[in-house]
Amino acid sequence: MIGDQKPTKITTSSPFLDQHNEPVSLSDTRRWTHSDNWDAIICPDVLVSRKELLQLLAEKLHEPRNQDGMRKVAACIHSINRHVTVTTVSKMKLHYWGSGTYNCVGKKSTAWQTWVEVEGCDRSGSTRRVITSRLAFVVCAIHLKNIRAVMGIPLAQELCEVQDQKNPDSATFFLIRYAAPHRSATLRGPEHRPLCPGPLKNTHCLWTWASRPESHTRGCFRPRPWSRHRRHFGSTPDEQEKRKVSTRRAWYDLIQVTNIKNYANVQQDPDPHLLDGEVFLQSRVWNS
Repeated sequence: MIGDQKPTKITTSSPFLDQHNEPVSLSDTRRWTHSDNWDAIICPDVLVSRKELLQLLAEKLHEPRNQDGMRKVAACIHSINRHVTVTTVSKMKLHYWGSGTYNCVGKKSTAWQTWVEVEGCDRSGSTRRVITSRLAFVVCAIHLKNIRAVMGIPLAQELCEVQDQKNPDSATFFLIRYAAPHRSATLRGPEHRPLCPGPLKNTHCLWTWASRPESHTRGCFRPRPWSRHRRHFGSTPDEQEKRKVSTRRAWYDLIQVTNIKNYANVQQDPDPHLLDGEVFLQSRVWNS
């Protein structure tokens, strides 16, 4: 998308709102004296716990994943946003939209959702590693500021995302949810993409949501936090339980714009026999 060059400018806009219709803020961590405070969801549109996000940020900023480390990175969070505009060296503007954790693939409006391909490496056999194209759904963008003042050290060089920026003291991360090859996609195409079985193998890839290991637990689903925010997971108890089951091992991660290869054209698989919202078709064209 950007090539080997870093962008010249990154801006964020359209902040997510909390339950009180105010921009989301995680700056009051000193008042979070109970584990339930940490396991509360970020906001009604981003059904990820505060702890999940802050631990991911702590890891990226080379801080311990304990409460001290999480409080440090929380103090750097300036805003949590829907929209990111990236200006390239050639003055082209790229737009990325986070639609929260509710996947709106297949709905009439596509302005509020972005899928991207992220380059990764997977193991093939015991030693060989292959370049893999990973599919990711953009949930939101987190803009950090005043990193040097809060952390006491400058931003790590590998996290500097804007070209020729002097004394960089801010960074923008995308919270994403990874997809994984669907079990029926047994063939692989360029960059290890999972080819759709049948006549669509030369034009489409078949994906589903990626899952953490069976032992993975999410604090937001502990009984007490869950009782407080389950209403945001659906309008009926059945919907809430269904979403809880489908996301209990959801694979969330943080990336930066420099990790993005390109946009991805993704639609929900129209097959009525497949799980609703869990199987996706990615359009790709290459030579067979």
